[in-house]
Amino acid sequence: MEITGSTRIVGVIGWPLTYTLSPVMHNAALEKLGLNFVYVAFPVRPEHVLDAVRGLRACGVRGLNVTIPHKERVLELIDELSVEAQAVGAVNTIRMDSGRMWGGNTDVYGFTQALRDVGFTLAGKRVAIAGAGGAARAIAAAALLEGATAVALWDIVPGRAEKIVADFQQAPLPHRLLAACNTEEDRRTALARCHLLVNASPVGMKPDDPAPVDVSLLPEGCMVFDSVYNVAETALMRQARARGLQALGGLTMLVHQGARSFEIWFGARPDTDLMLERIREKLHSGK
Repeated sequence: MEITGSTRIVGVIGWPLTYTLSPVMHNAALEKLGLNFVYVAFPVRPEHVLDAVRGLRACGVRGLNVTIPHKERVLELIDELSVEAQAVGAVNTIRMDSGRMWGGNTDVYGFTQALRDVGFTLAGKRVAIAGAGGAARAIAAAALLEGATAVALWDIVPGRAEKIVADFQQAPLPHRLLAACNTEEDRRTALARCHLLVNASPVGMKPDDPAPVDVSLLPEGCMVFDSVYNVAETALMRQARARGLQALGGLTMLVHQGARSFEIWFGARPDTDLMLERIREKLHSGK
């Protein structure tokens, strides 16, 4: 890829960003389609995020992915929100058009498509979610929109899960099926009854992180989805597989949500097989 004076930029903002694999997959897709763009990671401290987005817009950046911990904070800058972003209350994709900013949430699509890839449907299922940040909002919304019969979530930060429940009461979602687990007993009950456990927390992003939940509490036949994607096999996935449970990491969700963002920015469908291949190469190289 040759960078010239006419090369334009798309990228990702978050804090920290040393783990991100988005530049690997997006730059591969850009190069294959011959687009004169480069995808760059912008590590932005939480206290600077609003100034950073305004500055990137002023610099002519075409679009941004938004990741932890900025997905909710950037909402106040957005001129127009997609239906998904309105329902979720979090933005992971920004498109900048003639000084205006459009915000969407492709995590909803990425999550449901990743499960479809392995033949898992959310309709009629009970879902337990560890974590209550921007990713958890998208995953909870996706589960409700796809017909899950119950969604329970919790977070180590007090009040965070309750805020999602309260926010979703104002959204076009079947919010009565969503509940926050306020006690250890509530969490144990949700784990014991779920068809799908989702880790939507950052726990697992470091190779030596422990599992965020006790997998011995999960019922037989439960599916485990870990949204962490920078570690090939997290402790949660490893322990679930040791129990004979199916476990899926966050790589395919990352690729599917990234591909949808790519389409939003450029109006072209990227090569998702190439994107996934390049990410796996990066992970296996250890660099």
